[in-house]
Amino acid sequence: MPKRKQWKLETMLTTMEDNVKAHDRERKRIARSKPETRARQNTLQRERRALKRQQAINPHDDNIKHTKCVQTPSLYSPSCSCPLKDTFNSSSSVTPS
Repeated sequence: MPKRKQWKLETMLTTMEDNVKAHDRERKRIARSKPETRARQNTLQRERRALKRQQAINPHDDNIKHTKCVQTPSLYSPSCSCPLKDTFNSSSSVTPS
């Protein structure tokens, strides 16, 4: 391939790559500048963290959809074989003083 043609192709490729990068930067900048978008992202992230925390604390919660215990958080299916079922059941019925 002649050097001039190769140089032209390389220049076109780098220009296209630069344009794509610039477009991505602009898109991210616009997304960051929208407060409602940022607030929504924060809310979603907070919900994900809360769900993970809840899942670690109580594996039988209704939101997590346990395979055997998909009922209200305080009433578990008798067919559930989880050893922690009774522990969580008794602790959820106790009211704080």
